[in-house]
Amino acid sequence: MFEFSKRGVAAAATLLMALSACGGGGADDAAETGSGEDSAAAQPAAPEEIAVTISDTTFEMPETLEAEPVNLTVTNDAEDPHRTFFARLNEGVTPEKVQKTFAKNPEAVFPLITVAGSLDMTKPGDTTEATIQFPEGTYLVVDPESKGPPPVGFFEVTAAAGEEVAAPEADWKIETGEFFFRVDEAAAGEALVEISNIGEQGHEVILGRPGKGEGSEAGFFLAPAPGGKMWVTLDLEPGEYELLCYFPDPKSGKPHIKLGMKQPLTVE
Repeated sequence: MFEFSKRGVAAAATLLMALSACGGGGADDAAETGSGEDSAAAQPAAPEEIAVTISDTTFEMPETLEAEPVNLTVTNDAEDPHRTFFARLNEGVTPEKVQKTFAKNPEAVFPLITVAGSLDMTKPGDTTEATIQFPEGTYLVVDPESKGPPPVGFFEVTAAAGEEVAAPEADWKIETGEFFFRVDEAAAGEALVEISNIGEQGHEVILGRPGKGEGSEAGFFLAPAPGGKMWVTLDLEPGEYELLCYFPDPKSGKPHIKLGMKQPLTVE
């Protein structure tokens, strides 16, 4: 992560004024110092730290975020383990409609939303972290796999209005779209992986092990919403993997895997 110290810039500005007042340093020196200050001021800010707390009934988090990378720390204060799933509400859909639909038939919510990222299971008392850049929109955060009534929350993402925010530097990347995965070289060992959605639909990223049988997945994430990015940590052994997405295509009804979203991946 990058961190920029405003105190350092203030100190540099104070030093420059002092030199000017004392006559120390020529015009070239002053210009060079000013140029350095401008360069420092242009450095991107670190992503904002966002705390998300899971209770038995809700996800508590800020009501509004900006469309910049944010560092999410999810703390589980509930009695049961929970996953954290994000989804952007489709155009014209309100939080009230989602809540009413979910209460009647959870599966009927899917056409109302577009998945927008997920975090691993968080055990009671534990925390889970990820960095996500949410595109603008209204979002739902929920655990649809909850044993009982799921904890639910909503938040808004507005256009970025502040200073530029630095994105994490990934070790390797996975791009999703219709209907493909695109991956650069995948390195074994612990790595920070950027997952982006450059398509128009929601996608999932299942990291399977060919021939290992059901339940042998090395990773599972919901891809971010179209135009979004997320950064997660994976720790993979060398070997053969495959990227899979089973989400249905709204137009054809076919699962994405039947339309091309099955990509071999060699981890070295």
